[in-house]
Amino acid sequence: MFQEKVSNDKLSSQDIEILEFERRNWGALPTKELEVLKNFGFSLVRYYQLLHKVCISRPAERYDPILTRKIIEKFFSQELGSGETI
Repeated sequence: MFQEKVSNDKLSSQDIEILEFERRNWGALPTKELEVLKNFGFSLVRYYQLLHKVCISRPAERYDPILTRKIIEKFFSQELGSGETI
């Protein structure tokens, strides 16, 4: 699979693939877990961990500020809504 690391100044090909996948498959779809496994080879939990890690980076913000903002806002609204602390 993808082995590139996130650098401070640009996104790896895996980072871009994850952002583009999320753009095409926004939200919780019934087949999302299967699609993540098929496209990336890892679990949905790992996918969301990587997605959030990418979205808080400056390169991702420059790549697509609207998408990254939506993802971060959704993440924080779910965390705050569940009663958990961040």
